[in-house]
Amino acid sequence: MSARRSLVVAAALSFAASAHAGERQLEIVLVNLTPDAASSEVSKQCVRAVEKKMGSDEVHVVRVGETAARKQAGTAGVALLDWRADALARLKPREGTPADTVVLVDCRPELRRLSVVVSPPSGGVARLELSAVPVDRAATDLIADAILRRAWAGFSP
Repeated sequence: MSARRSLVVAAALSFAASAHAGERQLEIVLVNLTPDAASSEVSKQCVRAVEKKMGSDEVHVVRVGETAARKQAGTAGVALLDWRADALARLKPREGTPADTVVLVDCRPELRRLSVVVSPPSGGVARLELSAVPVDRAATDLIADAILRRAWAGFSP
């Protein structure tokens, strides 16, 4: 009886583990592309606020530095909103789990501007821009929610 009970428990645990084997987090590469000359503590806090809002149990955000991202993508001197899908796709391969989505952020609260480029798993590029509005918590929450809606497009664990 005890051996049978152990077998049933082991089978149940095995089934439960295999039922979730295909699930994984959405992998997002986040790059702060606020130009160094315009980067301030407030702009850095803005990017961190967007990153924090995007992070969850279902989303894993990995920061990549601007220099490394531009080198890997071949985009030296290219303005944020001019990045193309092929350049963004070059940021997705990584050791371990490849990125599903690439997010570029340029946050300049002092200029009342927040610009974002999203390359989701489904391909293409989404460009989001808030201009001439206060870049406060409401704005970073709004843009992070919009990023996530696009980031999940075409995701398949």
